[in-house]
Amino acid sequence: MTRGKMARSIAIGRVGLVAVVSMAGLVATAAPAGAAKVTAVGTVTCSYGTTMTFNPPLQPGIGTPVSRGGSELITLAPATIGTCIGSVTSGAVPTSGTNTESITFKVKANVFNRNFYAGGCLFFSSVQLLIKHTTINWAATTGALKPSKVAPGIAGLGSNSAGNLGFALSGSVKGSFAGAAALNLFFDAPSTSALQGCLSGSGTVSLLTIDATQSSIALG
Repeated sequence: MTRGKMARSIAIGRVGLVAVVSMAGLVATAAPAGAAKVTAVGTVTCSYGTTMTFNPPLQPGIGTPVSRGGSELITLAPATIGTCIGSVTSGAVPTSGTNTESITFKVKANVFNRNFYAGGCLFFSSVQLLIKHTTINWAATTGALKPSKVAPGIAGLGSNSAGNLGFALSGSVKGSFAGAAALNLFFDAPSTSALQGCLSGSGTVSLLTIDATQSSIALG
């Protein structure tokens, strides 16, 4: 991914969402200017909130007719990462994580009877979400921490114990909080209801909210 705040578009297959992501950000800490960053060792769990938008909006069934070569764009906005808790043997528990880039997935249109369609809820229900090499920069009150380079893995649409729809990914992390990684992205109640309606044949969806009270990133 290029650096800065520009979104990156990624061409993907019919039922796959694939992103190779490097989330760059600025880290504000209490460390002196030029101080070396510390690799944090231990575990950390933080809330994770963002939004997912669709262009064209998700439609019941096979979706919206588009021209040959058309596609659907699904964009994750920069995430809000905070309310971190954890236990460390070196470094510090961060106060927050920084992510300043959006991520855009480009989903190729599906073909039926030689016509092209994008944004069908029929296919969103079988999406496989894959995020690779996600980088989280950390802010901590007791010194600068090295980033965490996360490979969350792959997951299909599911639900959590509260009944919220979303994605639960597990994988690995290098850098600070090296070890296992778990990224749980679940939509809030109104978004879950809207998506369930679309999946069952009614209503359109242009934006879903990934609820920070239901979603988290856990490392180490």
